[in-house]
Amino acid sequence: MLFGPVAKLYKTDIIKSKKIKFPEDISYGEDRLFNYEYLKYVTKIATINSCNYHYIMHNSGSLSSKKYSNMFALEYDQWVELHDLYEFHENLTIENKTDLYEELFWIINDNIFTQNQNI
Repeated sequence: MLFGPVAKLYKTDIIKSKKIKFPEDISYGEDRLFNYEYLKYVTKIATINSCNYHYIMHNSGSLSSKKYSNMFALEYDQWVELHDLYEFHENLTIENKTDLYEELFWIINDNIFTQNQNI
């Protein structure tokens, strides 16, 4: 749910008043970082029970499938931001810590076993 700005509606006043922008210095995960920053200032989230967005990947060379030589650093930095978001909201419960560290495990695992592939 935190990936990408698609299939979401944002309150413009939050974005403008908090000066939330996509980081321009990175090309992988900038959308996720945008969402983390935005969620610091949200007091309520609503969902709907319908799928109105369909993602079809045609280009295997797209940014979403590209491997970067610094992939671990990029993913770890995003993980740190997610951890900080939980801390910001004082919501580091045992369950959330479990989820966070499971995600970190998979970041490490994926980067160990795909280190030299597609770079």
